[in-house]
Amino acid sequence: MVCKVKGVKKVDKLAKGSDTKQEFLRTALELFHEKGYEKATIQDIIDKMGVSKGAFYHYFESKEDVIEKIAKEYADWGISIMRKIADRKDLNAIEKINAIVENVNQYKSSREEDRTKMKGLFNGDKNLKLERKIANEIRQDALAIYEEILGAGVDEGLIEKVNTRELAEFTANTINSLNDSIDQLIEECGADRGDFCSEEFIERLEEKLIFYEEAFARIYKLKGRPIKLKEAFLRRFVKVNK
Repeated sequence: MVCKVKGVKKVDKLAKGSDTKQEFLRTALELFHEKGYEKATIQDIIDKMGVSKGAFYHYFESKEDVIEKIAKEYADWGISIMRKIADRKDLNAIEKINAIVENVNQYKSSREEDRTKMKGLFNGDKNLKLERKIANEIRQDALAIYEEILGAGVDEGLIEKVNTRELAEFTANTINSLNDSIDQLIEECGADRGDFCSEEFIERLEEKLIFYEEAFARIYKLKGRPIKLKEAFLRRFVKVNK
């Protein structure tokens, strides 16, 4: 005779390990988006998942821990993409930077819905502090990768001998500034509703990307516009063909 064990389904779910953790993160993000972070509760997450409270606390210490892990999971994927490209032996420094721009934009495009949902999570002083903490950690990781790539670029003779740390900071800060500027442009053009095809949005986006490409060329002291931002960002937002 086989006895039914209360909660056996929940134990099976817990046994999936990282899959269960990812399901928690997806469920929590959806609830935070639907109800608002402040109104959504741990019990809401547990109820929607159909698991025990113990299962939740197996992975998370609190609701704040959930929001931190949601943001970290999203950001860590971007850093892992950068790391893999930096380790490639078949690309020079400029090609690596272009590959990072292309692949990170592809990743963001695949997670655009999640990214939109996350934007509203970091309201209030406490969550803003958490956002700054996570952003600083990501920035330090990105800086180290850019500095490594740019140092190789100096050795390859592609980039003039400069303070690679400062150049890495310029690169990371400029790309972050570009992303923030595009977010603002999306709101101004009403593209936050998912319409990236308006003539105004495309025209202003192209102008912005060309300006940033020229800025990179001047700072890197390279001819033409070797840092390819335009195609990568247009593919992300406008879905143009290569």
